[in-house]
Amino acid sequence: MNVVSHRTDGMIGVRDQDLAPTGECPFRQEHDNCRSAFTPIGLIGISYHTATLQIRSKVGVVATRMNHILRRFDRTGFEECVVLSTCNRTEVYFVGGSHAEAEAILADEAGISFDDLEPHIYAKSGANAAHHLFGVASGLDSAVLGETEILAQIKGAVATSRTEGMVGRHLDFLIRCSQAASRRVRTETELCRNVTSVGSLAVRDADKSIGGLAGKVVVVLGAGKIAERVAKDLVSAQTMSIIFVNRTLANAESLALKYGGEARPMGDLESSLREADVVFTAASCEDPIIDSALVERVSGTRASRPLTLVDLGVPRNTHASASEIPNWEVLDMDAIMGHCGENSAKRAASIPRALEIMGEELDEYLTECSRRAASPTIEALVKYGNHVKEENLTWAHSKLSHLSEKDLKVVSDLATRMVKGFLQSPIKELKEEVTTDHCREAILKLFHIEAGGN
Repeated sequence: MNVVSHRTDGMIGVRDQDLAPTGECPFRQEHDNCRSAFTPIGLIGISYHTATLQIRSKVGVVATRMNHILRRFDRTGFEECVVLSTCNRTEVYFVGGSHAEAEAILADEAGISFDDLEPHIYAKSGANAAHHLFGVASGLDSAVLGETEILAQIKGAVATSRTEGMVGRHLDFLIRCSQAASRRVRTETELCRNVTSVGSLAVRDADKSIGGLAGKVVVVLGAGKIAERVAKDLVSAQTMSIIFVNRTLANAESLALKYGGEARPMGDLESSLREADVVFTAASCEDPIIDSALVERVSGTRASRPLTLVDLGVPRNTHASASEIPNWEVLDMDAIMGHCGENSAKRAASIPRALEIMGEELDEYLTECSRRAASPTIEALVKYGNHVKEENLTWAHSKLSHLSEKDLKVVSDLATRMVKGFLQSPIKELKEEVTTDHCREAILKLFHIEAGGN
């Protein structure tokens, strides 16, 4: 039996239709208020909107490779970098470097040509890159609208980048502001209420596929958050027997103790597959754990017994040959995500307000970015003005030594007021939200001064 797929191009259609009649998620459109405030953030990425599961699997960065790719960005000259890689997206947020350099690294690490990857890549800069992350963190760009698992995934990606010294003040501030936006969306709208997780969707689809999970033998491969969610829903479905298989046996034992079932080491995977009616795979690995040789050995011992494989791994945990075995059914991530539009009317109705909140938080972020970017220039202007004032007061005092202290104080106050008045207009301009780095450069050039780093 072939792999179940809801669209031949692998793109998620149901979710897009729920979001907008045009099929285009309104969040993904450029933000109308994306002012040209200074923010040096760059972004490249692919997602379920732009790439099939096959492409996403190649580009996805597994946990064991994350530190390696971050070090590569560091060696290439990127000042800051966070790589977010999930089942539905791989995105690189960075400061320094260029989009082209980032794309080249991503393509090389994936082992595919730039020309093959380029049609699937989206690239954003500055305010639009920030706007994108705000939407991702808020659950507006998720295949499961409003899902909150992405928050933990972002937190994990940032934590890994910190260990490599790749999170500086620009990305740190961006991440904190995106989390603030997400909190408001979760608390002020219905967008994230009663959201179905990927694990729950997988259990539901498997239940439909085999006509009920009750009384079945199920293998769960992996011991992460998705595997745990699967286990929780399997208990609710009154599954007869659950076998937890994981590289680290202690983690499998933890799930077995919590949800009931048996923990087995990875060495028992083959025998476990022979017993199973359904297998859920949710392991992080570069190559399929259920490889072609294992598929051949297991299929030869099951005769005509049906088997449903639910592959939640990106990259895939199951070799493509499994879909060719008679009576075997393989459900992949794109197939599962294609069914996630049900019961979401109330959450979809929250999108306009969620977008408003996101816009408000983005405006605050950009305003603060402008203030931070302008600060060195303002400080340089004030320093320049004070220098001019002191030079002229020294000259004035040498010419007006006959004046009383009271009169000299008036002269000093006059000089201060004149400098402040003269600088008032450029400083006000620098504090305006629409000020660009070009405006700051023009002011510095006009006064023949240099600003410190921003």
